[in-house]
Amino acid sequence: MNLGKFTRGAALTAFATCALFANAQSRTASMYWNKFGDAATAAPSFVDVTAGSTVTLSFYLTTTGFTTNLAGVSAMIGFDTATSTGAGATPAGSGITVAHGGTNAVPTGIPLTWNPTPFSGGFIINEFGGGSDTTSNPRPFGLWTANQTVADFGYTNAPNVKMFDLTFTVSNTLVAGDLRPITIFKSPNQPGAWDSNVSDSTFPTANTAFAPAYVANLRVVNPVPEPATIAVLGLGVVALLRRRKK
Repeated sequence: MNLGKFTRGAALTAFATCALFANAQSRTASMYWNKFGDAATAAPSFVDVTAGSTVTLSFYLTTTGFTTNLAGVSAMIGFDTATSTGAGATPAGSGITVAHGGTNAVPTGIPLTWNPTPFSGGFIINEFGGGSDTTSNPRPFGLWTANQTVADFGYTNAPNVKMFDLTFTVSNTLVAGDLRPITIFKSPNQPGAWDSNVSDSTFPTANTAFAPAYVANLRVVNPVPEPATIAVLGLGVVALLRRRKK
């Protein structure tokens, strides 16, 4: 099956009626990211990276107010800009790309695996393209990923649940001081734009909650010298001082 042929509307048929009929006032969903290996609760305003390196980020979900198990989750992860929405969008070239997958890789080539605890048994769709929210202009370019099951994921509400890890490549053209936002985009209320939401297994009209926008930056810094390099530099300074004394 070629997942690339799925549009947002077709992909989310089961998330579907949800948004039209749901009373989401008592249900909430929030998403955030941090550096892989950090505590699950960490939500930094920036993560330091060096040009020419890769960095793996972990993406988390917290939900409240649902009374039946979750059955669908989607997230729009923006890391560049574009002037259009959907799978046909072209990135502007921020210097941040998804590692090993390219910026417009086919969906099956995207190196992203959802956390099997608790997101096992779902139908996963990954697609690069342009998304939007109600305030962004130009629109974000990034990765939209969705995990949907015809049953449920076996849990109702929980804080700080890891959804997936995703590795990014930092271009060697970036310089120290450059900031590159990695954004989880909220529901756009605009046709053709991807969003971040959660729905439960209520039948026939699932309940839905939309995640608010979350943004933090990759901050490019100069590489830290290795201890061996520092030692060599130190010996050089000592030798120079001795020569001057003579």
